[in-house]
Amino acid sequence: MGACFYDARRHLHVDGPTRPVIDMKIKNSLKALKARHRDCQLVRRKGRVYIINKTAPRFKARQG
Repeated sequence: MGACFYDARRHLHVDGPTRPVIDMKIKNSLKALKARHRDCQLVRRKGRVYIINKTAPRFKARQG
């Protein structure tokens, strides 16, 4: 397992030679983020509210 590097300009975690993992945004209100893409879905999991998007994962977000 390689070293984990954080690129602050792109908000990506890069773990050695593997592909980068896209972080999710953490916001107080998700209403504006839900309207960013037509495939965004609002889901509740384990007491938290998430925006997920399977076609464009960069729109992931969590409330809190």
